Amino acid sequence: MPGVFAPEPIKTSELRADHVQKFYNTLFANNGVDTPRHVHCVLHSALNQAVKWGLVSRNVSDLVDVPRAQRREMRPLNPNEVQRFFETARDDRYYAYFVLLVDAGLRPGEALALTWDDIDLKNGIVHVTKAMSTGKSKRYFGEPKTRKSRRSVHITDGTIATLRAHKARQAEERIKVAEYWEDKNLVFPNELGDYSDGTKISKRHFKPILRKAGLPETIRVYDLRHTSATLLMAGNVHPKIVAERLGHSTTNLTLDTYSHVVPGMQEQVLQVMGTLLGSQKAHKNN
Repeated sequence: MPGVFAPEPIKTSELRADHVQKFYNTLFANNGVDTPRHVHCVLHSALNQAVKWGLVSRNVSDLVDVPRAQRREMRPLNPNEVQRFFETARDDRYYAYFVLLVDAGLRPGEALALTWDDIDLKNGIVHVTKAMSTGKSKRYFGEPKTRKSRRSVHITDGTIATLRAHKARQAEERIKVAEYWEDKNLVFPNELGDYSDGTKISKRHFKPILRKAGLPETIRVYDLRHTSATLLMAGNVHPKIVAERLGHSTTNLTLDTYSHVVPGMQEQVLQVMGTLLGSQKAHKNN
């Protein structure tokens, strides 16, 4: 089976750092960065226990280099690009999804987990209480990323109008498929009312919109969240407010993540997010 590697058994008392390093390197070559990192967590904990019990004199996994996850470079959109993206995406069935990611700064999995009960359209508040896995093999609801990820986010009037139009369009879709509709009350379901697949949204909707708008296809759906944060920071919104809006665990995390991308955008931002998205006209997709 590809990706499976079974090393020769080695006694704990004879285990050396080079054995572990070779094992991690092979796992990395066959499976990517996640597998050796997960294995390291288990092995490191087990060897720590072995040290406490006197079975080994030291934890040799402390001496090896664990493969590091490569952090992908964020690519937030500037205000002109946001306008161009929205103008191009206006007829797409996930238009409201993209608008909400930019306005509220939600993680894609948080937005896909939203039900209509989570959105107060009258007062313009989105309640984030869960997240959805966007993996290829299965999709499920779970707890948000951190304790502070459970939050309530106020949205602009333009986004409220867009969501109202989206809800009306969804009602029409439901009528068309009749008994085939799976009523999960999701805000952003697929064409039959079931959970949407984040990977398919990216490939079938987001990337084609980027191409049509003449924007780099290296931009990810997650970069719409980064766009929200950088526009707010560049608009001189206090970092604590931005952190609360994003559901970051600390304000320092927000500053560390976005401070380096803000200076180049200061001159491009004429108004803060509410003004930018408030100008978006609701559009009912046909």
